[in-house]
Amino acid sequence: MSAIPKQTPFPATDFGAPHPQRGARRKMSRFRCGLVEVEAFQWDGQLEQPEAPDWFTEAIADGRISISTNQALLYVEQNQRQVTLEPGDWLVREQTGEVLGCKAFLFRFAFKPL
Repeated sequence: MSAIPKQTPFPATDFGAPHPQRGARRKMSRFRCGLVEVEAFQWDGQLEQPEAPDWFTEAIADGRISISTNQALLYVEQNQRQVTLEPGDWLVREQTGEVLGCKAFLFRFAFKPL
């Protein structure tokens, strides 16, 4: 009788390298949630983010977004309340121009890349 090869439940990965299936962090791109198309990008926690779209810097300039550099948090004013985002969360710009924050785990389930 042949022995069953031992398999690890999770393959070993180098945590510093991009995930082979997900790849590196995405830059600003277009996504779909249901029938609605939006622009979105993943915030990496840095104040200076070269791949950040113009609408992100405009929202900071007019006060809709503020950044706490000592805690690496991003605050987005949306629907008359403040949403707190952490590195890895997403910023979504709707067709109306409104900028919304979205937690990473919700973004993965709600939005599909175009």
